[in-house]
Amino acid sequence: MRKLILWCATLSLLASALAWHASAEEPKPEQPKINISDADMNVVIEATLGGGATSFSRTVTLTMTGGKDDETKQVQVRRTDLVDTSRHLVIDRGNVSVTATLTNGKPQDVPITINNVTRYGTYEGEIKLWLAGASEDSAQKIKLTIKVAPKIDVKTPNAFGAQVARCTPLPCSLQAWLPSWLKDPRPGMLIDSQTPVELPVSSPEITLRGNKTGRVLTTKDLDLIVEDGKLTPNGSAPVEVRVKNLDDLQPDRYVGAAHFVLKDSEAATVVPFTLDVRDAPWWPLVVLVFGVVVGRLVKNMSSPEAVLQLKLMRRVFRLQGDILSLGSAADRGVLLRQLNDLKRRINDATETEQALTQELEKQEARARLLLRLEALERDAANVTAEPLKQQLVAKISEARGAVLAGRFEDCGRNIAEADTLLQQAGVADIEGEDAQQIRLVRSAIGDAAEEAARVREVHEAPPATPPGRPARLLAAIAGTDLMSAEARFLFWRPLFFLLLLVLLGLLGLKTLYIDAGANFGVEGIYDYLGLFLWGLSADVVQRTLQNLPLPGAATAGR
Repeated sequence: MRKLILWCATLSLLASALAWHASAEEPKPEQPKINISDADMNVVIEATLGGGATSFSRTVTLTMTGGKDDETKQVQVRRTDLVDTSRHLVIDRGNVSVTATLTNGKPQDVPITINNVTRYGTYEGEIKLWLAGASEDSAQKIKLTIKVAPKIDVKTPNAFGAQVARCTPLPCSLQAWLPSWLKDPRPGMLIDSQTPVELPVSSPEITLRGNKTGRVLTTKDLDLIVEDGKLTPNGSAPVEVRVKNLDDLQPDRYVGAAHFVLKDSEAATVVPFTLDVRDAPWWPLVVLVFGVVVGRLVKNMSSPEAVLQLKLMRRVFRLQGDILSLGSAADRGVLLRQLNDLKRRINDATETEQALTQELEKQEARARLLLRLEALERDAANVTAEPLKQQLVAKISEARGAVLAGRFEDCGRNIAEADTLLQQAGVADIEGEDAQQIRLVRSAIGDAAEEAARVREVHEAPPATPPGRPARLLAAIAGTDLMSAEARFLFWRPLFFLLLLVLLGLLGLKTLYIDAGANFGVEGIYDYLGLFLWGLSADVVQRTLQNLPLPGAATAGR
């Protein structure tokens, strides 16, 4: 019995051992879990801030394994704050969201979203993911890095322009007197960056096209240089446009734009740009001065002196014709010398019109008297009575000599004595041809006597009265010559002329070349013609003053 009981206990233990062994070898069912692809274990988001709070997202691939077929479970999430340790900035973990429901065996793209990002920086954090019903110890970790670039905020001028002047044919160093903005062939612009980080600039380009010439300027002709190759944070950066060869550009207005490619910017920054190129100032200055000189010459042609000279020279040439008609070469020589001296005085214009006119009238009277005496001498030579003829010719010859010597009383006396000779010869008793000839001689003697009286009257007239001091003062203020002294013509007149020439030249250059000649020379001769006409008309005011009637001037001129 005891053996039976022992045997039964042994069988019971053996059955229990076999049952335990069987249960130990049977596999336990697998718990569901999340698998993350290796590429998504470290998530890096690179983005740029917008105008305000900005959201960024990135998709990761999650797969639930170990569950039953078509089993679904909610994903549990634990997040840390996103921290930028270098700038001590934090994005609260409440702004990081991951929401997903997974189906066993089916990979699913799940977005990770970061909301309310307001400041740039590099933030780092961690996300734990596990399935609902599972322990957090089974969570998978994703390292999250978000690199937020600031919004690129660059303020550029709506339009920018510059002006330069060519140097040919002289060196550019001689143009130091021009304004700095015109002589410096390196115009620039300012670009205002309101971005808090440096912005490297790559591939700056500029393209301009001439309005008149049609020529296109590129970086072959112009250098676009950004200082240090970058825009400074929250500041203005100078950008220089450098002309490589200034004289290679034709005068024109070149219009186009400068392009800057900034780091992290998809579109290029464009600045409209205008470059005005003008000719060098040397030829415009020459043309302007030439116009002023020509204007002065034209003005002098209509000045009171020129009008007086023209008026007197007409009479001088008529008088010269009368003198040349004289038969005596000696008489012609004396009168022509006196006439040449009068011409010189008229050309000098140093005397009043009254004085010159009075001297001209004296010479005209002498010439007329000599012509009368020559006619009288020819008539006397035809008298047949030889003694009477010789006496008459002698008296007439003495009268001519007295005229040339300026002894007009002696001339009149000689003419009267010739008439007395005729009376003493008993001309009333002479008949025939001699009587006719004697009557001609007496008529000629009467004409000569009348002419001699007029000559004496002209020469005895009081000399011309010079203008008074008030008239000379007004004439000097207005620039009108009533009577000029030698110093005035040798010193003051040239000095004032040169001073006015220089001042008018500079004023015209500033008015038409510097201020209003942005692309001077592009119109060719028409631009220079404008300068010439400006210089030609520069003396209008002075000419008007010179033509004003002055108190005492009219009286002095009569």
